[in-house]
Amino acid sequence: MGFVPLNTMTQASSWSDALKQYTISKHQHVAESTVKPERVTHKQKLAEASSYNPITQRFRDERKEERIKEYLDATLPARINDAYDKQMSREQHFNVLSHEPRRGHVHERAAERKVKPPSLVTASRQQYDIISTVGYDKHHWAPEGHRPPPPDPVPDP
Repeated sequence: MGFVPLNTMTQASSWSDALKQYTISKHQHVAESTVKPERVTHKQKLAEASSYNPITQRFRDERKEERIKEYLDATLPARINDAYDKQMSREQHFNVLSHEPRRGHVHERAAERKVKPPSLVTASRQQYDIISTVGYDKHHWAPEGHRPPPPDPVPDP
């Protein structure tokens, strides 16, 4: 908005002159501050689009190509390392098959296999697996020393 002095009414010879000065001061400021945007032609857009060749994956301007290569050589290893660290923070910290730590840090240990505690409630009174018909001493999830004893021998009639 334009600057309108407070004494416009006292300096003007008449009321209509004061209103004209006020109107002119308001319109002059808007006209001075308005700048037309730069016109972009179709030719300029085509030149911008053709500055990069998608087939050869290179810029047509050699200086720009060199600047991009220098930038990538300087920043790419750090960005790849950051991405690997982010991936490692979201995945398992050990190899699922060999249980070896992935990062190899001293503070990381290999995953230890935990023995499942025995169930307090047995689902069946059978002394063998009812699906495989093998005794629990051979067919059981627990390691060899923690399996239930073999089935009782059946007495002959």
